[in-house]
Amino acid sequence: MYLVYPSNTPSGDGNKPDIFLRYSDDQGATWSSAKLVNDDLNTTANHQWHPAVWVDKTSGRIFLKWMDTRDTPTSDSAHIYATYSSDGGNTFAPNQRITTAKMRINCTTCGGGGTPRYQGDYNAIVAHNNISNLVWTDFRAGTFGSYTGYFPDYALRVSPATQVIENNADTIFYKVEVPAVKLYDQTVTFNATISPTPSQGSFQVSFLPGNTLTTYPDSVRLRIITQGLVTVGNYTITITSTGPFGPPIHKRTVQMVVDNVIPVELVSFDGFVEKNDVILKWSTATELNNMGFDVERKTENGDFEYVGFLRGKGTTSDYTNYSYIDKGLNAGKYYYRLKQKDFDGTSDYSKQIEVNVTTPMEYALEQNYPNPFNPSTRIKYSVKEKNYVSLKVYDVLGNQVATLVDEVKEAGQYELIYNASNLSSGVYYYTLTVDNFTSTKKFVLMK
Repeated sequence: MYLVYPSNTPSGDGNKPDIFLRYSDDQGATWSSAKLVNDDLNTTANHQWHPAVWVDKTSGRIFLKWMDTRDTPTSDSAHIYATYSSDGGNTFAPNQRITTAKMRINCTTCGGGGTPRYQGDYNAIVAHNNISNLVWTDFRAGTFGSYTGYFPDYALRVSPATQVIENNADTIFYKVEVPAVKLYDQTVTFNATISPTPSQGSFQVSFLPGNTLTTYPDSVRLRIITQGLVTVGNYTITITSTGPFGPPIHKRTVQMVVDNVIPVELVSFDGFVEKNDVILKWSTATELNNMGFDVERKTENGDFEYVGFLRGKGTTSDYTNYSYIDKGLNAGKYYYRLKQKDFDGTSDYSKQIEVNVTTPMEYALEQNYPNPFNPSTRIKYSVKEKNYVSLKVYDVLGNQVATLVDEVKEAGQYELIYNASNLSSGVYYYTLTVDNFTSTKKFVLMK
């Protein structure tokens, strides 16, 4: 028999209680010495009380829970804590906080004006296959509430919250991850369902590289592919995770929007980076009433914005290639999509693609182009980290004749057009100075 109880430490009226465990193997005639259960660094600084205990008959592991004022600024609030022992109560696993929000011990808003004071009530713990389930009365919402939680346990997160998918073998991915655990060391298995069932077409659902995790933190990818012409509309994806014997069981839902098929057969849409320019390329197999494409871009935390337009071919069955250059971008992650526009005013969107513009690894000044020039030329330079930048032009005698840049710049690759129409023909030098870096190039103005 196992007995768990609170007792003041040190003993005496008004001192703060700790949780202790004893056992008897002779029907209660004698008892073992008390073992301290809670592991807070200063046991006399916090209250631990109202414990519950359960022995898992499948393993012999002892599970315990209690109320605890550690992690609360004053003793008027508490959390639920838990631990277990795998050696008959001689040692205990590191205590784990189960509750996700603290509760008031004396719930004055629960009804009855806080009388009687429910300083812990209606609690229990059960366990099977080394997973316990805790139940307790919780006043975090200012009312009498019943809460439950698993222990050991794992967290589950799915992102993003919403995605748009097109018809005819379009593909989207959701990230399914276990970002943290509370002493959980067993397998987690995932499955996904989609509702409602489309009246036409279907979805292919799979997890990559598989639907199980055994180490944490870690993640898998949920892949969804449209098959045929799927009914346009909103769908809910429910991702369920389970342990090897069922509990802990967690569910998360995300949204998916099936959009109309673009009235153009878009067979590819890709982007790649050349210095601080993003080059977008896409191809169509056929086009019907296609006026053209708006190119839209957004940053990681921004909204899509218009950046350019390319005219389409109207109606054609010829394979057509398109390209667009988005110039002069700072380092960062960018997302692009195409807004295909018909002559009748209707439009639709392609799937979005992600492009990363990386930060330069060094300071650099490139040779201008064209050179010689008249009267304008293009100058490019790179800044590897945020810093004060100076770019100036000098004549052959060392006299400064122009200041092109004189300010703090973020890390990135830059380009400017220098118009030297106010200077006479001749040889000039331009110098970039950043921190301890200096570089000088020569150019020729020929009028």
